[in-house]
Amino acid sequence: MRTSALATVAFLVCVRTASAAWELGGHAKAQSSFQLFDPDEIGALLVGEHVYLNTGDLRLNTAFRHSAWDVTAQAQAFVLQGNLLEARGDPRVGDLGSSLFPLPDPTDSHQVLDLSWTLSEGDTHLVFGRMDRLSVGFTQGKVALRLGRQALTWGNGLVFQVLDLFNPFPPNAVDKEYKPGSDMLTAQFLVSGGDDLQGIVVPRRADRSQPLTADESSAALKWRHLQGSVQIELVGARHYGDTLGGLGVSGNLVGGVWRFDLSLSSADGGGPVASLVLNFDRSWVWGGRNLYGFLEYFRNGFGETSFDQALEDMDLRLLERLRRGELFSLGRDELASGLRFEWTPLTRLEPTFLVSLHDPSAYLLLHLHHDWRENLVIDAGVQLGFGGHGTEYGGVFSSELGTWLAPGRTFWARISQYF
Repeated sequence: MRTSALATVAFLVCVRTASAAWELGGHAKAQSSFQLFDPDEIGALLVGEHVYLNTGDLRLNTAFRHSAWDVTAQAQAFVLQGNLLEARGDPRVGDLGSSLFPLPDPTDSHQVLDLSWTLSEGDTHLVFGRMDRLSVGFTQGKVALRLGRQALTWGNGLVFQVLDLFNPFPPNAVDKEYKPGSDMLTAQFLVSGGDDLQGIVVPRRADRSQPLTADESSAALKWRHLQGSVQIELVGARHYGDTLGGLGVSGNLVGGVWRFDLSLSSADGGGPVASLVLNFDRSWVWGGRNLYGFLEYFRNGFGETSFDQALEDMDLRLLERLRRGELFSLGRDELASGLRFEWTPLTRLEPTFLVSLHDPSAYLLLHLHHDWRENLVIDAGVQLGFGGHGTEYGGVFSSELGTWLAPGRTFWARISQYF
């Protein structure tokens, strides 16, 4: 990892001196979060009933362009402190249990290149850095190519996703400013008539000691066509050994926008499994204040309709997709609704509700955003689950751990300085 760090520094020096057309920016963030768990829930088992994490995040973004070429390099450093770190690496947690805890990944174990480095590590602290973006692009005429660590988002989901296969944000993510980067090759070709074709290859490995394999990697094509005011997208992919086909459609409706995504997965060689997202959003003015709202329905073809059974007894295809961060919900049918209310041009309140349609449980995400000063932002929020144990958002039982996998009650606050 030290070799990767030195190579990265050398690369940035070359970027700095290669051209005068260069850009520099970034941010510094400080965040504190607290989670409260009942005595019979996973947080209390691993750490305690009161769990906390303090996070410092420094990000430096650089870019330059010369003729048809451009280079993007974005480095990030984290300082983590709190008893939540005691759960990291605990063999009892497993991949599914760890998804309940908001910890950034300090490794590049699945990536082609190891561009991360750990500076200090202990039971309750961790200091590490990584290159979150490092790519070279070429754009000329109707062709655009990019190679290296980058981020890509597909699909029309607002909360849930069925076509965004590459590091999608979980619905309860408190910071969605930067999607984690992946090592990939992307290509885009503009076609006459306004259509375009986009291709992507994402090589991966099971862990750092293993070679890159097709069963861990992804390759996909997306064709986009605009028919009047309706946008149509067709997706074909080979993803973690499965074959996937997708359709995305969006258009205007009564002053807002409707969207529909459908995916069909071969599901490990079996018959096709269908998942879909349907949503509508629009903005308006009420009482002299700006409002924005949305409603979204999510059909998880791998999801469960009952949560009486233990987690380990659920569909293995669902658990695998949860483990690799492709899905974040256990239920078959979900409903999400949200509102953004601008109390002043500098202050807004954003409540979002996630509702399971197969049991009496729901999840509230409340977010308060305030632009305090120029380039200085304050965010705070609360996340609460409603529903008893044995429901999706109240907690499911793990027979292996002998406890309930529940999200607890989360309270967080963040201050961000941009430059």
